[in-house]
Amino acid sequence: MVVTCVIEFDNNPFGTYFAGQMLSGKATLNANKPKKVKAVALKITGFAHTNWSESSTTSTTDSNGGTSTKTITTYYSGHEDYIASTTYVIGSEMGLAELTIEPGTQVYNFACQIPPNCPTSYESLHGYIRYTVKVVLIRPWKFDQTFTKGFTVLAIRDLNYEPMALPPVHAIASKTFCCWPCKSSPLQLDIDLPQTGFVPGQNIPVSILVTNDSHIPVEEMKISLAMLVIFYSQCPRSSKTEKTTVAKMKGEGVQRYCKKLFNYQLPVPATPPSNIVSCSILHIMYEVLVEAKIKGFHANQVIRAPIIIGNVPLQTVVQQQPTTSFAAQRQMPTAPTDAKMLEADESNEIAVVSTPIPWEGNGDMLPPTYEEATHMRPGKINADEKHDYGESVFLPRYPVFSISNPTAPLAKDVPEV
Repeated sequence: MVVTCVIEFDNNPFGTYFAGQMLSGKATLNANKPKKVKAVALKITGFAHTNWSESSTTSTTDSNGGTSTKTITTYYSGHEDYIASTTYVIGSEMGLAELTIEPGTQVYNFACQIPPNCPTSYESLHGYIRYTVKVVLIRPWKFDQTFTKGFTVLAIRDLNYEPMALPPVHAIASKTFCCWPCKSSPLQLDIDLPQTGFVPGQNIPVSILVTNDSHIPVEEMKISLAMLVIFYSQCPRSSKTEKTTVAKMKGEGVQRYCKKLFNYQLPVPATPPSNIVSCSILHIMYEVLVEAKIKGFHANQVIRAPIIIGNVPLQTVVQQQPTTSFAAQRQMPTAPTDAKMLEADESNEIAVVSTPIPWEGNGDMLPPTYEEATHMRPGKINADEKHDYGESVFLPRYPVFSISNPTAPLAKDVPEV
């Protein structure tokens, strides 16, 4: 290839930023011989997109009694923009003259204010929230060449500002087997969580009381953390729900006419925070599911408890957590939704604005690591480009905290009262 391009972020090898921060980096072009172009554009984009299809089959009967079937496919899509920034580092949008990239190395610095209302990055088959940097070589009489690199944007979800994150969770469900007059006594599940809000790196303490007064034994208990994503389309208007298991555990069963108390520590891995506000076409929610697997052909008993996943932990789970440290996020600089790239001066250097993050200057809270979500589908970030030589797939990274949780016994029998 005549020209190669490497896109790097300043002091941020994984390209992970909080909404409201300044994105900065450099694009390094290397040419081994002269290259004719009309322009070279550097584009920074951020948007949400949903897309899926649904098919239905109808049957018709003709006058001779014959039957024919017809399949109708409806396509659904939605789109929402957050960042749309373009700077021409060589040439211009309307440039008609041919320009030459000389052999050697050319370095172009860039910076862009990320709007504070940007939602967290997310990738899935039916929709995504995606942020990319692209260098486009616009060539005369030939196809354009593109180099793409993805980066992660994180909307701060501080559980200390969530009124519903602190209250404990209690849920109860019961069922009986067979029908009158052979109807059994109930199988009842009671689950308790000490709070509603959690962050990746924490364990969710799940307490389950199983009261099996029926004559049907419970073979095993299944505990899982599920992510529910609702995708919305704008044309035509519709919605689609996708459920993904984020973490799961299994426990022992409960014999008939027995009562047993289980205590589990369900881990929260790297995953995006709950989001039902900042993006109108893609909502993310979480719930803890407890399922009692029933022996035989009976339907399993399932109970659900909605929870909130954030990316700043509650002060109550961080020892001696100063209250002032969490106010830093309120000091984020503002920027218009259609953020523009900041152009370099004559020295090709850019002054980068530093934005505080919640755990800076807080000795009691260790900074998180940033990890990919293993339950998430990688995004094909250059699928819309025919000749892209940059990254082909991308997975966002999310903060994971090191928070110790007390261990608890798995289960114990509870005497009947």
